[in-house]
Amino acid sequence: MVIIRDYNETSSKKKLVMITVYLVFSILLAGSAFIIWSITTGESFPLFTKSQQKVSTIVIDEEMAQKIADTAGPEKEFIAFHHQVLNDLTGWGAIDHPKWKDVHLEAENILDAMTNENMTDPILEKDFAHIKQLAEELTAEESKKKLKELHRLFHDLDVVMNGNEGSNNYFGVTKYGEAVTSQ
Repeated sequence: MVIIRDYNETSSKKKLVMITVYLVFSILLAGSAFIIWSITTGESFPLFTKSQQKVSTIVIDEEMAQKIADTAGPEKEFIAFHHQVLNDLTGWGAIDHPKWKDVHLEAENILDAMTNENMTDPILEKDFAHIKQLAEELTAEESKKKLKELHRLFHDLDVVMNGNEGSNNYFGVTKYGEAVTSQ
């Protein structure tokens, strides 16, 4: 018995192979173009950037920062710890759909920690008052705007107080930052 293959069946398989080869080639070509573009411009490909928001580059007045840092002890640890928690609550798109139960709990934790803090730096007082106000509001409200503002306060303070440059962003939203930086 002889089996004769249908011409259309063979043609369909060839088309499928050709489409697969074309797709793989297109992906490799696009990837190569992305790599070459990134290397030659020194920038990430605009399609893949998380945010097009413009942020400032800062220069820290080391002498002023050192004077303030000498008086800021527990505040530095407080800022670093809660900045990390807020990163977890807002980063990688989580700000678009916050887990409000966790946000409310973190706001309460911030308030609890602040009542135990002895403020040793007068320049930080205004920023801490702003943090306290936002945390109080976030214990009861579900405001993405206030959550983002609270995170940015902690972020900027962590950048200037602790040298945390994790994202290379600085938003310029703190009084402390105004005292120790020039933009």
